[in-house]
Amino acid sequence: MNKITIWSILLVVSIMTSASYAQNFRLFDKTTNQTITGFTYSKANENTYTFSHPDYISLTKKIENIKDNENIDIYLYPSSLKMDEVVISANRFQENNKDVPRQIQTISQRNIGFQNRQNTADLLEQSGNVFVQKSQQGGGSPVLRGLEANKVLLVIDGIRMNNAIYRGGHLQNALRIDQNMLSKAEILFGGGSVIYGSDALGGVMYFETMKPKLNKTLHNSYYRYGSVNNESTFHYDVNLGSKKWAHVISLTYSSFGDLKQGGNKDNVDGDTIYQRNYFATRINNRDTMTKNSDPLVQLGTAYYQYDAMYKALYQAKETQQHIFNFQISNTGNVPRYDRLNEWKGKNYRSAEWYYGPELRTLASYQLNTVLNKKMADKYKLTLAYQYIEESRNDRNWQAFVLNKRNEAVNVLSLNLDVLKSIKQSNNFTHEIRYGIDGQYNSG
Repeated sequence: MNKITIWSILLVVSIMTSASYAQNFRLFDKTTNQTITGFTYSKANENTYTFSHPDYISLTKKIENIKDNENIDIYLYPSSLKMDEVVISANRFQENNKDVPRQIQTISQRNIGFQNRQNTADLLEQSGNVFVQKSQQGGGSPVLRGLEANKVLLVIDGIRMNNAIYRGGHLQNALRIDQNMLSKAEILFGGGSVIYGSDALGGVMYFETMKPKLNKTLHNSYYRYGSVNNESTFHYDVNLGSKKWAHVISLTYSSFGDLKQGGNKDNVDGDTIYQRNYFATRINNRDTMTKNSDPLVQLGTAYYQYDAMYKALYQAKETQQHIFNFQISNTGNVPRYDRLNEWKGKNYRSAEWYYGPELRTLASYQLNTVLNKKMADKYKLTLAYQYIEESRNDRNWQAFVLNKRNEAVNVLSLNLDVLKSIKQSNNFTHEIRYGIDGQYNSG
């Protein structure tokens, strides 16, 4: 694959920082008692801490005599700008989070920008409620309540990403979603199979991309550099809106160098077992162990990824809306570092082990209509086509043949969601939701 060249003018430069967390501190919403995640804290002096979150008023508190493994509960008041959280993942239509009798965590666009993570897997991990398994850079398999892979569902803009090539082992497909193009992410804990199908056995991770805004012209761009792996990320998005039409374009390119690990020893037989002392090179048609000049640098972890989205909205009339959505995500080769650093005798077990370029494309059309008719008040129709391509490539030490396993799938999907409200004389309202969901996979 040819290397991608990006030509752009970067308007904003930001240095990536990492949020700090401690097992001793638990933050709660003072008005609802709900857990607050994605917070940061700083230590003003020996016993004084300041707790911050973009949706809450910062609090400075003096805390003394903290014992090991003791949980300290901190309560923050919401800022005046915070509005009632609206979720979609619970029942496919927007509704207030406080009205949903299920545990759902929402990561807002403001919080996504505040956390400033390198990828979507890191974003999910820092929610505090999702475990993410990583074997290397370019890896990030989310686990919800002990279930993973094809037992948890990834949904983007109402379209299920799970398909026929999703297996029972760890999956890295959450990384093919660019967090920079998201308006929010929702994590629905517990089974969602009734609404989403069998893949939602462990829960749903619902991603909603930016919606085009009418009558607005907005630009946003930034550049981020991460020193731990020489990351360079370029992002640009623009919203162009008129009275009837609105368009959003989002472009992101990320290049990740080889990761540099910490220098603390592992104290296993007095050795540092995870250091990369050697790496494999091919000399005179033979695999050779070559000494690494800096054992802390994990040679064989670098990769790059680019993402693009175009979304158009046509407001035909006040009660009818058409949305056209096009997305593409692709990577270079993604090395499998844990396999490259696995020994067999005096040499490595594998001379080469990498995932080939992982391509995700999506094209969809969505119709949103308000009817107020006998059988339905609202309905949402979504037609989508996806093409996904992946590969695994490995070669044993001193072997001549590179084993290749290519996987590609075409996915057609149709989804119809209908909402009907029935008002009773006692001022109670009952809501009935029904619809159809179909998906066809072709290799």
